Amino acid sequence: MRLLWAAFFLALSLSGVPLAAQTTEATPEGIFVINADRLFAESEIGQSIREDFQARRLELQAENERIIEELVAEEQDLAARRPDMDIEEFRLEAEAFDRKAIEIRAARDAKERSISEAAEAAQARFNEQVREVAGQVMIERGGKVILDSRSVYLALRSIDITDAVIARLDGLATQQTEGPAPTGNEPSSDVESFQETEETAPIEEPVSE
Repeated sequence: MRLLWAAFFLALSLSGVPLAAQTTEATPEGIFVINADRLFAESEIGQSIREDFQARRLELQAENERIIEELVAEEQDLAARRPDMDIEEFRLEAEAFDRKAIEIRAARDAKERSISEAAEAAQARFNEQVREVAGQVMIERGGKVILDSRSVYLALRSIDITDAVIARLDGLATQQTEGPAPTGNEPSSDVESFQETEETAPIEEPVSE
C-alpha cells in the first residue's frame, strides 16, 4: 500500500504540475447566489423602510401610553366620586366609560393593523425592486438562475452578487431622491421569479397595548 501511494505522488511530481494546483476553482456556469437578509439590512432603501416603520411604531406606542394614562386617571376619578353618587348615576357613567374604552381599543387596533399592512406593502415593493435589479445583474453577467444563499450549503464567493445588487439598489435610492432619470435598463422578460423569498430582516412586532 505504501508503494502505491509513493508511486501516486511520484507521478504527480513528474507531471510538472504542483500538487496544490491539481484542484482548480471552477465557477458554476450561469449560477449566482444572493443574501436577502443583507439586501434589506444593508441597502439604503431597506434601511429607510425599517427606520420609517420603526418610527411609526414608536409613535403608536407613545400614543398608546398617553391614552392608557388618561383612561386610568378617568377610571380613578370615577372610583373616587362613587361614594357621593347614587347607584344609577354611577352605573351610567361606568357604562359610558366602558364603551369609550372599547371604542378606543378598536381604534388603536385598527391603527396598528394599518401600520402592519403598510409595512407588508413596503416589503413587497422592496422585494419587487430586488427581483428586477437582481435580474439585471444576473443577465449582465451571463447568469441563468439566482439562489438564496441562506439555502445553499457551500458556494464560491465569486458567485455571490449581493454586494453588486446592494450597490445598484443604492443607486436607485439616489435617483429617487434627486429625481428619476430614464436609463433604458428595463428588466428582461427572460427573468422569471420561481420563488419570491419573504424572509427578509424582520420589521419589529407591532406594539401591543
